Order: sequence, then C-alpha cells, then structure tokens
Amino acid sequence: MNIGFIFCAVLAVFFIIMAGIFAVMGEKGAMLVSGFNTMPKEKRELYDKKRMSRDQRNMFLIWAAIMGAGAVLSLLVSAYMGAAAGAVWLIMFFREVHLDADKEFAKYLKQIIICMVLILGTVAGCKVDKGLADCFDEDTLKKTGEQAVTYVNQREYEKFRDMFSEQYKDNVTEELFEEITSYSDKMGEFEKFEKGAVMGQTDEETGASYAGVIVVARYEKGKIQYRLGFTDDMKLIQFFL
Repeated sequence: MNIGFIFCAVLAVFFIIMAGIFAVMGEKGAMLVSGFNTMPKEKRELYDKKRMSRDQRNMFLIWAAIMGAGAVLSLLVSAYMGAAAGAVWLIMFFREVHLDADKEFAKYLKQIIICMVLILGTVAGCKVDKGLADCFDEDTLKKTGEQAVTYVNQREYEKFRDMFSEQYKDNVTEELFEEITSYSDKMGEFEKFEKGAVMGQTDEETGASYAGVIVVARYEKGKIQYRLGFTDDMKLIQFFL
C-alpha cells in the first residue's frame, strides 16, 4: 500500500472540493473563513469579501496542485515524495495562519473613497492651478487639514462638523462620520502626519478660488491619504479618504 499516494490523493480531492465551494459561493464564501466569520457584521462590511473568497479558492487550488503532484510522484518515484509534498503544504499552511485577525485580513480592507460633501464646481468646473490664490496660506491650510483629521482620530464629531461650510453641515451626519472613523480605527493607533501637499483650484465659471489639501497620516498598520477641499474662508467642502 502506497501511503504517500493515498495521503496526497485524499487531500488533493478535498482541496479541489473546497476550491469549488468558494468558487460557487462567491463573496458569501468569506463567511467560511475562520476568524472573519466571528467578526461583528459592521466590521465585516469594511472588507472586500469577494476578493477574500477568490483568494481562498486560489489557495485551495494551489494546495490541490501540490498534493496532486505528490500523489503522482509517489507512484512514479517513491512514497516519500508524498511526505515531501506534505511538508511543502504544511509550510504554506502555516504561512497563512495569523493569531491577530486584524493583521490577517488587513490586506482585504476596502479602499474606501468617502465623499462627505461635494459641490459640483470643485470637480466638474474647476481647473487645478500651480499655485494658491492670495487668499490662502499654505501653512494654515496644512495645519487646518491636519486638525480635521485629528478630529477624526479623536472621534470629535461636533468639532469636525463645525469645520464645514454652513450650507453643507447637514450632509455631515453622525452615520457618515462613523463610517470614516471605523475605517481609520482599523488602521490602529495614529502615529504621525507625513508630508502632504496643497494645490489651488479655480472655478472657471464663477472665478471662485478653492484650495485642495492632501493630508497623509501614518497609523500603526499603514497610511491613509485624506483629500480635503477648502473655500476661501477656510471652510471644508470636501473630505475624501
């Protein structure tokens, strides 16, 4: 009895079946992933479940190929080839195991683009200038942009909302603010601000001047690039991440 062949063949068939299950279930297959299925529902929504399920399918297919090769080599060469295939599989298996679920699934966090409030002129009717209008100060813009992000990090909803232009404050709901903070929370503790950028914008129809600010914040698990838009009276009209 060729134990190496039997061992590899059984696992190869099992892995093919699992790959098929993830392929059929699509993004619903993410609920079969250990650690992810125990997360609160609102947290799970922050992750790309379709990609997660696809990666699980591909992982099982790779494992099936390794064990399939081990089964064939066990018949043609030696039963010890099955043990070699098993060793390779174990190495790959433990590479996929993480004790920290947040770190394990960090690569599946959605690249969320949240538009808090947006006026048409700042996108469709504006051109980006090389410099800022005279009504803006670069240092003030950077500090004000960082202050807005600080309010997000500290979950200061009212202070964050007060930074917006009066006509757009109603758009800045607590639910929308919670969506932003839930994403930044996933990145761990805030560490520092890194070098950002500022740019000028002019509405070609009205001649109004705006300023765009890119704030780069480093967190424990990575960086978030925030993009903010200001009116000439330093009120927010855009907030993207």
